[in-house]
Amino acid sequence: QAAWKGHLNVVRALLSAGADIDHCMVDGSTALIIAAEKGYAGIVAELLCMDDHLVTYALKDAYREQVRKYIAKRDGEVVKKDEFKGRKWGVLKSAVKDKDVDVALLVHDKAEVNLVRKGDGNTALILGAQSGNKKIVKLLIAAGADVNARNNANLTALYYATLLHQKRSSNNNSNNQNNQNNRQQQQLGDGAGIARDLISAGAD
Repeated sequence: QAAWKGHLNVVRALLSAGADIDHCMVDGSTALIIAAEKGYAGIVAELLCMDDHLVTYALKDAYREQVRKYIAKRDGEVVKKDEFKGRKWGVLKSAVKDKDVDVALLVHDKAEVNLVRKGDGNTALILGAQSGNKKIVKLLIAAGADVNARNNANLTALYYATLLHQKRSSNNNSNNQNNQNNRQQQQLGDGAGIARDLISAGAD
């Protein structure tokens, strides 16, 4: 319900309290799938542990020095505090696995990005493309979403992004460019930009 209604702070509180991040509803929807479909980029980022508020990893502040020491030991690299933002989730998971970072520092785990909603076969990425939200699509791609996944209709995220672009182009060609049409354009989202991102990530 928190993901459905877009309540980011409630989602954070529930996850910190130990809620199952990949819990499925009757139709197979997870919090990530719902947030992607609804266009809640902040919740998507939180679930994927990519929220700047949590310094990408969704960790408590105490992790920083431990991860810095881990990277220095593993890679011989000195990392400044302000460089943590670009670090990958995988580095942290490796540090936890090697017991160089206390697993208790994790606020919550990372959501599974490629789960499928059984009712229609849609993934979070497909729904993000349908919603026209480029930020959500970029987050999902960065988290390892399968860019060529197909739903029950055998359609991909790239198909829906292309469809949005075609609809937007059709509206642009209309002579009646009033305020209502401008609002419709915004609602359609950036289909062309999403398509470019998907293709760059290997979509075909």
